[in-house]
Amino acid sequence: MAVWHNRSEWLSLLEELFDPLTERRLDAVGLAPGWHALEVGAGRGSIASWLATRVGEGGRVVATDIDTTLLEERDDSGVEALRHDVLVDDLPSETFDLVHCRAVLVHLDDPRRALERMAGWLKPGGVLVAEEPWTDVGRLSPDPVVAEAAAALGETLDGSFARRLPSVLREIGLERVKADAELSFFEGGTPLAAFYGRALEGAGTRLVAEGRLEAARVRELQDRFGDPAFRDCGWPHIEAIGWKPAPL
Repeated sequence: MAVWHNRSEWLSLLEELFDPLTERRLDAVGLAPGWHALEVGAGRGSIASWLATRVGEGGRVVATDIDTTLLEERDDSGVEALRHDVLVDDLPSETFDLVHCRAVLVHLDDPRRALERMAGWLKPGGVLVAEEPWTDVGRLSPDPVVAEAAAALGETLDGSFARRLPSVLREIGLERVKADAELSFFEGGTPLAAFYGRALEGAGTRLVAEGRLEAARVRELQDRFGDPAFRDCGWPHIEAIGWKPAPL
């Protein structure tokens, strides 16, 4: 979410915590050998590599990111790494059976436009799968320090877009749209606490640098998420899927 931390370490934590959920969701849409798949905002490429094992030698996986350094370090022969800005750079229309993104749209100035472009890269009958965190839920934390940090995070990204995902997929012409969400509670000192704590710390640190938040509040937040006695819930991780109409 924020850029103050080591990107590789952050993405490793994201993979550890959320790849199993993503893999279950992608398997559920019928992913099969021979499919052509596009992974937008691929990060370190863990899901792209997993997709390559599913589509096999007869399939194709293209993994994009605005920074492909970590993708190229992975050196996976089954994945084509492509430096690409989803809002700017084109791809051939009607190319992929599956387009997937995770925790990408929440960072974009125009997430709806990004989804329209992704839908255009789908073959007729192809499926778009988008997973996004509904971060605004953090504002409802009963802990005032956490709620304040979540409000700060909301100044750096659109924390409400995930809830609008299924509506937007319908509006851009996809059909058989459905959505679900997974929400987990956590204890301080766990990897899940580290994930949410680092995201919120990043937002708070930016406000401290701007003189809009006391540094002591960030230290309080760090103490909360490191304390095994602390309990809270994370953000709902919403999935929305939609299928591009196929010719009759």
